[in-house]
Amino acid sequence: MAMNVTRLTGLSSGIDTDALIKNLMQVQQLKLDRQLRSKTTLEWKQTANNDISAQLKTFRETYMSTLSEKNIFSASTFNVFDVKMGETNSAAATITGTAEAQAGNYTINKISQLAKGASVSSKRDVDVQSVVTDTYTDGEGKVVKNDYKMWTTSDGQALYEDKNGNIFSRTLKADAGSSPSSAAKYDYKKVYEKATNEGNDWYALNDDGLTVDTSKGVFTKDDEGNFKVKNSWNYNKSTTGYKLDNAPGGAVGALHTPEGKTLSWVEDALDGTGAGAWLDSDSKTMYREASDGSLGKLSYTEKDGKRVSTLTELIPQTAAPLTRVTHLEAQELGVSTGNGLAGSDGSALSTKMKDLQFAKDLQFDKSGNFSFAINNKSFTFSQNDTLANVINTVNADLTANVKMSYSSATDGFTIESKVSGTASSLKIANISGNFFGVTGATGLDINASGVEAGKNAVFTFNGKEVTRDSNNFTMDGLRISLNSVTEGEADETIKFSLNRNVQPAVDKIKAFVDGYNELVSKLTTLATETKSKDERTYTPLTEEQKAAMTEEQVKQWEDIAKKGIMHNDSGVQSLLSSLRTALFDKVSEVGLSPAEIGLSTYAYDFTKGGQIDLNETKLREALENRPNDVAKVFTDTATSESATAKYQESGLLTRIMDSFSSYNVGPNTALKGSIQTQLTSMSVKYAEMQTKYADMEEKYYKKFAALESAISKIQAQGDSFASMTGMTS
Repeated sequence: MAMNVTRLTGLSSGIDTDALIKNLMQVQQLKLDRQLRSKTTLEWKQTANNDISAQLKTFRETYMSTLSEKNIFSASTFNVFDVKMGETNSAAATITGTAEAQAGNYTINKISQLAKGASVSSKRDVDVQSVVTDTYTDGEGKVVKNDYKMWTTSDGQALYEDKNGNIFSRTLKADAGSSPSSAAKYDYKKVYEKATNEGNDWYALNDDGLTVDTSKGVFTKDDEGNFKVKNSWNYNKSTTGYKLDNAPGGAVGALHTPEGKTLSWVEDALDGTGAGAWLDSDSKTMYREASDGSLGKLSYTEKDGKRVSTLTELIPQTAAPLTRVTHLEAQELGVSTGNGLAGSDGSALSTKMKDLQFAKDLQFDKSGNFSFAINNKSFTFSQNDTLANVINTVNADLTANVKMSYSSATDGFTIESKVSGTASSLKIANISGNFFGVTGATGLDINASGVEAGKNAVFTFNGKEVTRDSNNFTMDGLRISLNSVTEGEADETIKFSLNRNVQPAVDKIKAFVDGYNELVSKLTTLATETKSKDERTYTPLTEEQKAAMTEEQVKQWEDIAKKGIMHNDSGVQSLLSSLRTALFDKVSEVGLSPAEIGLSTYAYDFTKGGQIDLNETKLREALENRPNDVAKVFTDTATSESATAKYQESGLLTRIMDSFSSYNVGPNTALKGSIQTQLTSMSVKYAEMQTKYADMEEKYYKKFAALESAISKIQAQGDSFASMTGMTS
């Protein structure tokens, strides 16, 4: 054994001390090498056992784990359906079949209502109302600023309301400059005139801007502040109750009756209906209002002194409502109105809360924060937080469990519970600041009366009305997602069919068989391989032997030396035996064995060991005719306590996992423990032998060192004597 000591030997005697001591230590070296080889062999066996356990784990995680794409330990693997949607409303619902589904044709007759959580939305625009200013210098040199509120028609025409309530269209003058000039930059043309200063009604005007356009009728503002068309021919302009009429010359409010008769005479003449008809005195045409508010022409005959009228022609109403313009819409119309809620960079989400221009200013506490609670979960944000940070933080919180959003299109906020259905609830409160509330920055009515209750999904399935508290659910083995309402459409039905598809199951089982056979082949090789007579001479190398070889030579040597390391290993043989048996024993609940559905062993080829011989035809037949039984053959789990009954109730995959567990924690555990105990003992003994070897070697070196010292002294004395007698060489 080499020592980490530098020795100078044989200088006086000329003896090759190292070689001599090495020969003297040969017996001890042989004992040491024998112990090292025994220890290395045992370590190789321990590694082989660990490698087998790792292979079993990999196999289990590949084919029997829900996290793996190749997992077959699920009943759904053996029940796969192709869903074919009908031609109508195919996007209104998404259908997939589960293991409990049945092939056939199905109909969702209509989807009346989607489920939603309790929610609340802004009751008004939350940004600053769109107001534009026309600035100019009048004739006296005074700067004039006229503010206009913006509206738009259904065709996208921008309109402008002045402080008196009159509404104009405008065009930029050709000579208008960018700075205040001596005249207004725009030409204004009145298109709507307020009926009375106190009222909320406007007349649509003809192109002359003076006379009423009766084809468009009367507009009124609703509670939301938007213009809507009022019933054109049922508007009382005067206190007398006379109907609005377009008299000659464009006069408003005049009424013409035939032959100077009164209005009541006209009404009485129309069967006493009081339908509000009247006659044009020039054309002698009588008009009356239709049920939809349109004006119609009447023809009538006199019989027995009474006129009988018939509505013969409708004059359609052509007016469309006016809609208030938001900042973003104003910008799209080419009008600069400021930044609104969007902030200075045009993006509301990336803007700091302090920089958002709410219609109602957002208030902060002394620390520059605002706080609120949603479903009893408190949130606090800084004025320097962005709107995106506020929304994302709320949406990520599992306790609040809501979805908050801001839409620039509707210019409002919405909060909706992630729990849908009629049982859904939503509780919101300000803690500091005014982020919520009707008069708050977001315009959200957080009172109980302002929160819209959650709704259940309502649909008709195969002729029967069904309700669910979610739009995503499983029913009769069908996994259904309702996407949109179909009620009211010309064809409300959603038809679909389920057809069984065995190919995915076949593909997964084939992949499982390939992996299983590869594993069994490796185990069989380990348990049966032996060394030839020549290969038995290959034993573990000592460090000295390794030093004299290349890495490749060492690897080749050790590969041969490791052959047969698990030969006839009881744990591996027991594992292979239990795997083979699992293929032939029946699963008690269905009375079938894996062999009976196409998975058997190679009966006449013993070189295959316990590998599976897959009969794909038999497997396909079983999957097509008895898919649930096939699933049980693979996946059934036991409920009994006794070992025998548990085995009989277990499917193939359960039996395989039990066999793996037995190898890892059964008798093999004792074997592994025994190996580790032996290794520990051998390591201690080997260390003791190394110490003994070193001590013995050192003892020899000390003796030879003493010999060298004695020889050196004798030589020195001889040299001294020769010098005194003159006998120098």
